[in-house]
Amino acid sequence: MNKDRIDDRDILLYSLKEMSRINKIIDKKENTLRNASLDSFSLSARQAEVLKLIYDLSAPPSLTRLAHLSATSHQNLKIILNNLEEKSLVVLFQDNLDKRKLRIRLTLKGKRIASNLSGHAQKVSEKIMEEFTTNEIANFAFLIRKLSDVLEKNN
Repeated sequence: MNKDRIDDRDILLYSLKEMSRINKIIDKKENTLRNASLDSFSLSARQAEVLKLIYDLSAPPSLTRLAHLSATSHQNLKIILNNLEEKSLVVLFQDNLDKRKLRIRLTLKGKRIASNLSGHAQKVSEKIMEEFTTNEIANFAFLIRKLSDVLEKNN
């Protein structure tokens, strides 16, 4: 019985490694599509990432919040945002309630480009999902949710 437990753990660890490998492959495919799009917009991958992150948020983030979400230092983020501002993709403005805070908003041009970038990521996801049945997707989602719950419970 104990041997079966070890085998189950080995299988789980192998599955986690495979998920990591799959994520790398997906990232590579997304980057290929994104880079083709980025060239036409003259954006670096990091600029595109920040642009899309702002686009996905429900309200204009503060510089501090955006730095946290993008795992970037304030200084590096400020450089990225200044470049995006020069391209008329974002506007930096003071918070109405706290003048010390700097907030970032997309311009119409920035929204259009960020939407286009989101569309590329969606196309990659759809292409991948075509290979799976609805039942396989549901089973996978169930297992991921269960794994997440177990890991959270034992954390």
